[in-house]
Amino acid sequence: MKIGITLGIKTYGESLWINGMKLNTIMFAQTLQNSNKNYEVILLQTSNIKIDQAGMPWSLEEFPTYYYKDKLMECDFLVLMGGQLPESYLKDFKKAGKKIVWYKCGNSYVIHMEDVLFHETHRKEVWEKQVETMVDEVWYVPQQNEACGEFFKCLHRTKSRAVPFVWHPRWLDRAKNLINKSYKSGNKAYKEPVEYTNTGLKKRLSIMEPNLNIVKYSLIPFMIAETSYRGETGRNNIKWLSITNGTKLAKSQEYSQTTGQFDLRKDGKVFVEARYPTTYFLSQHSDILLCHQVLNPLNYLYLDAAHLGYPVLHNAWMCKDVGYYYEDFNITGGAEILDKILLEHDNDIEGYKERNKKAMWRYHAENKDIATMYDKLIDNVINETDIDFGDYDHMKNKYTIGER
Repeated sequence: MKIGITLGIKTYGESLWINGMKLNTIMFAQTLQNSNKNYEVILLQTSNIKIDQAGMPWSLEEFPTYYYKDKLMECDFLVLMGGQLPESYLKDFKKAGKKIVWYKCGNSYVIHMEDVLFHETHRKEVWEKQVETMVDEVWYVPQQNEACGEFFKCLHRTKSRAVPFVWHPRWLDRAKNLINKSYKSGNKAYKEPVEYTNTGLKKRLSIMEPNLNIVKYSLIPFMIAETSYRGETGRNNIKWLSITNGTKLAKSQEYSQTTGQFDLRKDGKVFVEARYPTTYFLSQHSDILLCHQVLNPLNYLYLDAAHLGYPVLHNAWMCKDVGYYYEDFNITGGAEILDKILLEHDNDIEGYKERNKKAMWRYHAENKDIATMYDKLIDNVINETDIDFGDYDHMKNKYTIGER
């Protein structure tokens, strides 16, 4: 079976890290390549950007990438993932008796809600062009179930279901190795290796939420750091707090008024920064990562930071066994756990890494259980068997079908 996955590259030589969608796409392709069914997996570029090895962040031999017009009709199964295709092409694909799945990775309901209510005209969601109803099923990453599961079902007039989350450290490790190579060669831009190390000094805290909408916003982590700093443990062990993706925050009078009376700011320990690659900023400017989310309880950032050994404090209940977990908006509880990290984390760095490695295997693209689950999902769509997969188990990252 030949499976095509859409991909939207907007500029030649675009970074793999410009957003999460390309990572979602390439990791999903890796997962399908690990199936025992030996799929032929190709990526279908939805724009006219030149396709050659120099402009691609992956090997074209390993992940063949083509213009959708050239290869779409050769595919047996289409996954709309990183870009949308014109309606006429989808109609032709359907007329050939083939199946289409739309794989959603973002919180479309929240984005739609904010666009309508706050007129965010710079963000264009797909329904501006059309509300696609030709897809046979909508798949979405499991962290979007609460807000988007029923939303997709109604909007696209078809079945919608959460599917296993997929992650792989390969791309992160590649970025890590480049920095470590520069560090070892004496490049003065890199003063520390990427992996977490105990410096024996006061800890540098960082918040790396994108601050683009309500889903991932930096204020709660800031308040957790502030609450810790008001106590003896935090005051004696926190060196500073960096807030990245903060250009918009720095211009907000309301944000400044809210945080201006915080002790961290009064003591000159807060730095509002621009956007930086995760591997660079964690390794060169941070020791502990603080996070918060709304309606997005699973995130690559937490897995990446934990993989590199960094203490990551978050409220994502789907992966509460990764890093350090606090509940909901519990600032006091988060500050208590931060105090514990400050005092105790360095006592068992290797144990922390092993715990996370074991927990994150359930998302790993090389985990055959994930590939097998996707085999069943694909077969169900193609054969129109309407299988009851049971409930999605977030601690196993799979459905309960066939389990007692």
